[in-house]
Amino acid sequence: MKSLLSLLSACLVFLAVAGELHAQTQGPLFFNPGHVRETLTKPEVKPYWDQVLQTAERINTPGDSLYLDPEKMGVVPLDHKGFQLAGRANLPQLWNLGLAWQMTRDRRFGEQGAEVIVAFAKAFPYGTPASQGLSGKRGDIIFFLALGLEFFGDSMTSEQFETVAQTTAEYCDEMVAEAVGDKGPDYSFSDPNLNLHINPDLVFRNSPAWRNVALFVPWHNFSGVTMGPVGLASLTLRERFPERSQNWQKQARWVLEQWLSNGIGPDGAYKEAQAYFFYGFDRSVPFLRAIDTLGLEQIDFGNLPEFPTFWADMLVPGEPYVEDRNDDNFGRSDVNMLALSSIIDSPLAKWLYENTSEKNNLPQIVIYGADYSPEPQSPQEAGVPESILFSDRGLTVSRSGWDILDSMFSLEAGPYFHVTHSQSDKGHYNFYSLGRRWAVDSSYGRQTTVDHNLILIDGQGQAPGHNTDGTSARIVRFEARPEYTWVVADMLDAYTQTLSGQPGPSPEVALRYGVYVRENKDRPAYVVMFDQIRQDNDQHKYTYLLHTDGRFQPEVTDFGALLNPRDPSNAYVMTKRGMAGSATADIHVPEAGDYDLYAMCVCLDGANSFKMSVNGGKVFDWHFRAMPVVRWEQVKNPDSTTGSFSLDAGSNAVKVGGREPGTRLYALALIKAGEDIAQLSPANGGQSFAPSFRLVPPMELYAPTTRVATSVKSAGKATASVEVPQAGDYALFLKVKIGDPLRGGDTNSFVVSVNGSPATDWNFAGRAFPTWQRVPGVFSLNEGTNNIQIGGREPGSELYATALLPVAEVDAASENGFGAGAGALIVDAAAMTLEAPMTATTQGAMLPEVNARFFIEADGQRADTQLSRHYENMMLSFDFWAKDPRFVTGILPSLKDGPQGTMSVTTEGDRKRVEITYGAVKDVITWRVGDLDGIEVALDNK
Repeated sequence: MKSLLSLLSACLVFLAVAGELHAQTQGPLFFNPGHVRETLTKPEVKPYWDQVLQTAERINTPGDSLYLDPEKMGVVPLDHKGFQLAGRANLPQLWNLGLAWQMTRDRRFGEQGAEVIVAFAKAFPYGTPASQGLSGKRGDIIFFLALGLEFFGDSMTSEQFETVAQTTAEYCDEMVAEAVGDKGPDYSFSDPNLNLHINPDLVFRNSPAWRNVALFVPWHNFSGVTMGPVGLASLTLRERFPERSQNWQKQARWVLEQWLSNGIGPDGAYKEAQAYFFYGFDRSVPFLRAIDTLGLEQIDFGNLPEFPTFWADMLVPGEPYVEDRNDDNFGRSDVNMLALSSIIDSPLAKWLYENTSEKNNLPQIVIYGADYSPEPQSPQEAGVPESILFSDRGLTVSRSGWDILDSMFSLEAGPYFHVTHSQSDKGHYNFYSLGRRWAVDSSYGRQTTVDHNLILIDGQGQAPGHNTDGTSARIVRFEARPEYTWVVADMLDAYTQTLSGQPGPSPEVALRYGVYVRENKDRPAYVVMFDQIRQDNDQHKYTYLLHTDGRFQPEVTDFGALLNPRDPSNAYVMTKRGMAGSATADIHVPEAGDYDLYAMCVCLDGANSFKMSVNGGKVFDWHFRAMPVVRWEQVKNPDSTTGSFSLDAGSNAVKVGGREPGTRLYALALIKAGEDIAQLSPANGGQSFAPSFRLVPPMELYAPTTRVATSVKSAGKATASVEVPQAGDYALFLKVKIGDPLRGGDTNSFVVSVNGSPATDWNFAGRAFPTWQRVPGVFSLNEGTNNIQIGGREPGSELYATALLPVAEVDAASENGFGAGAGALIVDAAAMTLEAPMTATTQGAMLPEVNARFFIEADGQRADTQLSRHYENMMLSFDFWAKDPRFVTGILPSLKDGPQGTMSVTTEGDRKRVEITYGAVKDVITWRVGDLDGIEVALDNK
């Protein structure tokens, strides 16, 4: 008996050890650690990996701001709206720590990660308050658990593994039950009112009840947010729960297939706002990659392969952003575009990743970048159409190209997809050309018709839709020709009621016609709009709204308005080192009094703050809204209840100090307290733009620049010819930057010669942004022309400018961060003479000086015109009293030195004849009112 007990005890010990070894030998399925490890020293990967490892060290260091404390996993962080973010808030730390563990096998990382995941599982079991409400919360939690098991399953003890596995399994069971319910592969999604596992009336009444169910509609991003993680868990836990995991995987596959087939139209258009796709896809990518690792049959991608075409067509010309439509901001893709390029083998997706995506998900860049991806193809190379109707979504896009000076016109009037984001904006249009945003949207959270380029009837817009009860419209005609495109939208339903029956003004007719004419050698592109909107046979007030770029300074005119960009250079100041540098603007105000301070700024990559002071007063931190839109934001005085500053007449100094690296400042303005910044003039305030700021390094001016570099080792030359006013001894400075390490660079040298002197190799300090650095020595120069030759030595080293400064004027400031002083003789790279293979590249090309005329005419009496700042934009509102206004409007951009566009309208019964004139060029567009085929375009192609 004793020996039997000993044997049994030994067996139990063996089983326990075996169980622990099983837990410790399970590695990630969604990537191969050994394969990724082999790429870490590659030049294009190493900078990312170094940053990941540094971040992981901070995450592992108690007291550091990034430290991930297992004992605090139960603390539920909130976002800016008060939403609970259990799972989402700590996800970046999980990615960094997990990759560091898998690459280094440093037990510090593995043990910390295991403790964090176990503590999280204990803190957030299914049903905890933090998991209730919108199903996306539960999706975030289960993703954190499943990803944690992937990264740290092989660092856990058996007990730890079992704790996390049980919690994850409970989420998977419940999420499948919530999301799928009685639906399955034979379910039909033909009726949008039935695409919920709950009573639609609860949604229409905005009842909290519907938020406690993991709703599943086939076009909602929560399909990917919730069931992508369920799918990953089904594979990670397939051995622990063999039967249950099969059901999880089956249902996750089905939900994702429905999402990719119904949430994306056959032409690639995502039916929600653009960026929401990446929220769901980000949570699905590890599952899709793990399927490939195990050699399982991949899911049906549905319309996913067409998605890159849609994204490319939505790009604003010359910018990395897609339009801010369907309750969204101007948005960029992320590392998941790289993953997509591999998953569907899309050269276009690879180009979109390289040229338009944010590169801030560093662990995923390292992991996904280790796999095969195709050679990139630009939109033109990939055959992306320049005019397209995304029929399922009701969106039309027409453009002339993707460069900064190309044009683009878009109009959307489609159906509302139940329980997705929505705005009362059917028929809204945008127009971009010559590097300017002439007609724009009001972005995320601005849901009323007043926030869009539409028409109000007696002050009332389209029916009051919102994110759970939207409005619908239809594109009823779309014709695309090589030289122009025209579209007709029927907005009647949108002006009549929402999906639940909430009423609008219910006009008799609401048709919008849009004509976009591409640019040619004789004139820029332009847009003409025709609107037939009639309430009834009585007179009403119709208000036409135009939102234009917040950087503009519109002027109201008899014909409509003149849209004037304030500064053609798009120059801004920025520091690349936190809490350092400053910019000071001297702004003139006409009289003493209280003034409001405004800053023209933008937030990119999360940087949205400066230090501020006025006339040497108190220094205070200033934060503005994190949006990728250049606009005016008020800087409020923290010591004033009104937020204004008391100033003397004349010049006032506004000093802006660096706080967060990367925050951009374009201009500063002072305006009499309480007045609208849209009305700024010398009579009520003043302004100053970035090129005129006084700078203290490392605050720098970023304006259009040209750089030169050689592509061949020890070859090529750039010569800067300098007119020296007085013979003497001079110091030579070069503005230089290392080659891009992500493109195989990290090069930092040139060969330098002055007036034919022996060439000397010169190595400069490796900085990843342009800095002035002194070439050793003193150079005796003659009066008159002196030539500085900079020869290529290492391919990729970048030269931006040369500067000569009399030795007597060289001081510590110029040695450590040379600024263009009054005595400096500077030659920019653009003015240098080049010998191949030294070549020049212009970055951020100077935009041409332009304006645009906005013409408006209607069959009625123009009563009033208002100009105001509306959120980030400038808004023009034109009131007309009429029975049947029949609006004709046009946006006609013009080059400052070219012919100015003009528009005239004549009426012949039910026909409106519009003449567009640019100098000797005259185009004619005819509109037959009420006829859906009633657009005729005759272009004067000289």
